[in-house]
Amino acid sequence: MNRALLAATITLALPGTAFAQNDECTGAVALTNGAPVAFDTTAATLSATPWPCASSTAPDLWYSYTPANTGVSVTFSTCGSSYDTALEVFGGTCAGLIPLDCNDDACGLQSTLALTSVTAGQTYYVRVGGFAGSFGAGTIVASEGGPPVSGCVLNPGFETGDLAGWNLVDLPQPFLPAQVNGVGTSPGFGLFTSAPTEGAFALTHGFDGDIGTITLSQDLTVTSGLTPLCFDYRAGWDMLLTGAALLDRTFDVVVRNPSTGAALQTMNILTATANTTVLDTGPMNGCVDLAAFIGQTVTVSFEWNIPETFTGPAHFQLDNITCPAGGGTGINFCGPAVPNSTGFPATMTASGSITVADNSLTIRATDLPQNSFGFFLTSTTQNTVAQPGGSQGVLCLGGSVGRFVGPGQIQNSGALGEISLALDLSQQPTPTGLVQVQPGETWSFQAWFRDAVGGQVTSNFTDGLEVTFN
Repeated sequence: MNRALLAATITLALPGTAFAQNDECTGAVALTNGAPVAFDTTAATLSATPWPCASSTAPDLWYSYTPANTGVSVTFSTCGSSYDTALEVFGGTCAGLIPLDCNDDACGLQSTLALTSVTAGQTYYVRVGGFAGSFGAGTIVASEGGPPVSGCVLNPGFETGDLAGWNLVDLPQPFLPAQVNGVGTSPGFGLFTSAPTEGAFALTHGFDGDIGTITLSQDLTVTSGLTPLCFDYRAGWDMLLTGAALLDRTFDVVVRNPSTGAALQTMNILTATANTTVLDTGPMNGCVDLAAFIGQTVTVSFEWNIPETFTGPAHFQLDNITCPAGGGTGINFCGPAVPNSTGFPATMTASGSITVADNSLTIRATDLPQNSFGFFLTSTTQNTVAQPGGSQGVLCLGGSVGRFVGPGQIQNSGALGEISLALDLSQQPTPTGLVQVQPGETWSFQAWFRDAVGGQVTSNFTDGLEVTFN
């Protein structure tokens, strides 16, 4: 081929090679929740919009994400990519971009950022580039999680991308600092690589270093929906590497008095025995029973005890802290309820799906007097009204309160002292008629029931249960 023809061929080929469909915002490729998308910025160009982080002069590509739910968190991550990435997220439109957040290094040299409360139907634009002039191949994933306050604890899967809601005390000189990371973090030494079991993030740390205790804690008001409290964990250690380990290391969950710090209950979850090597326990699940503390506010503390200084490398991962007994299907409020004639407060729980399209949610009231009649109430508003109409309890709902008093909905608690109702979300009662529950709406539920005190007929209420529907 002569030089002129060769030059013409190269010139004609360059546009097709250098400009991908999503090289600019107007060609942004839509991301799907939880579905990784491979990218390669090698042949891309640098967009004109300045980077507020990463000092980037690197080529970039554009993606978009439109969440299905309001108030949830959405995490964007390039963890595990092959080069030093940078991420930026915008609101607005391609013609008028509004910078929302920017991240350079969150998981090693890769990037993660989270929008903690998004709007359903609004499109967010995601720019993938690199630190300084870095470019290469990688993977981007968008993960739509729950609201920042989800289920029974704040930030249960660390999906805010940080330790919001938690109190952390780390060692002064840890082997690997305690922090929130995405997939792909490892201290080496043959120890396992982090892989969050829920969402894009997990807490990881070195489980070794100075003598001391690593603690991660949060104050909880315990209801029946908080028993048990369960979590995912994973560990690995090599205490044969140094041969100097004489004492075991332990992972415990301790329930403490929030005022004095005194231990009220301790459960050992894992013991790393001195002079042993377990490079990876694999994914594990642990639970602690908080039933002894119903009606109390306690500090739940995850504690890793390191009795010796740098006696062998170790790695730990914690994620997905949930309440399978009901806390994960709503948030209890306005409790504990006033104790009824059983001597216990009655409690609301829920089970099933909070997705409107599934129409499969059951609410339940427990610890009622035996053989008492009761029914459920609902509203989109909460309130606190003591002893309404001569009741012994507290009405936790306000505004327009609907009553489930249709055929079969007024129930007897029987010998078990409980009532339950499978909801039809297309027929939610209000004072003016039945309505359809919509995704993104928050409804609160409570039960009213007959009771007797000192031989006198009266009534009482459960606590409240708040449910945000998808």
